[in-house]
Amino acid sequence: MKKQIKNFACPFCNKKIIDKLIVSAAAKINGRKAVHKLTSEEASHLAKLKWAKWRKERNG
Repeated sequence: MKKQIKNFACPFCNKKIIDKLIVSAAAKINGRKAVHKLTSEEASHLAKLKWAKWRKERNG
């Protein structure tokens, strides 16, 4: 199966930190979930942002 490389923006801060999003060829843009792999740096970035968002909502 071929793999495509696409640019991906962070859903929280819109920084284009995730340059190499690996999407399976079977996954369609409108439809099935895309299977992608994040580097540890990108994963920690997303986790920090989610935690910050949760904390902000909880504390008001």
